[in-house]
Amino acid sequence: MLKMKDFLLVVVAGYAIYQIGWVDGWTGINIFLLICSLLALVMSVLDFTGKLKKAREEEQRKEEGKEQDKQP
Repeated sequence: MLKMKDFLLVVVAGYAIYQIGWVDGWTGINIFLLICSLLALVMSVLDFTGKLKKAREEEQRKEEGKEQDKQP
């Protein structure tokens, strides 16, 4: 199910591709937009598959384990 952030991601990626292909070419701003879009896409995919939530839960369990080890 697509969310608003996914729609905005598609719009920004499309704009960056348009700017690179037909307007300015490979400028610093266009490269920055493209890199940010790719990172956001990866995060959206990880969130959609549930791997991001699992990683966060695992990290919390590790932190709780460390806190319990420190207590006398």
